[in-house]
Amino acid sequence: MLDKWTDKCLLNIDKIDQQHKAFFNLWNTEMEQVDTQDRIQMTQVIEKLEDYIKAHFREEEELMVKSGYNDIEKHIDQHKYLIQKVDDLKQELDYNNPLIHEKTAVFMKKWFLNHIIQSDKEYQQSVLEYLNKK
Repeated sequence: MLDKWTDKCLLNIDKIDQQHKAFFNLWNTEMEQVDTQDRIQMTQVIEKLEDYIKAHFREEEELMVKSGYNDIEKHIDQHKYLIQKVDDLKQELDYNNPLIHEKTAVFMKKWFLNHIIQSDKEYQQSVLEYLNKK
């Protein structure tokens, strides 16, 4: 299982690859700078990442629709799952879970990386064919 960005994560869809890399750059920058004992800071970081993810998912889903990707509903369900988990993490922050920083770090990176190398690879061909026809 991957735990950091590598070229194995590339889909060769420029816009999506740029967004994926930007997420990890944002993630690494924010998580290095946050005071893990400061609940307000942690909440702000998680919300910033959540906003980025939601914007990325919208663009990714739009490409899947335009390309006619057949298994889009399953993919969207995975996106909804992540957004729900982020909401759950924010709730744990409200309850002052002392392990929330580590739990958030492990879950977000592993989920996002595995989603890219498994689920996103499934729509890759459909989107590439659509983009090449444009």
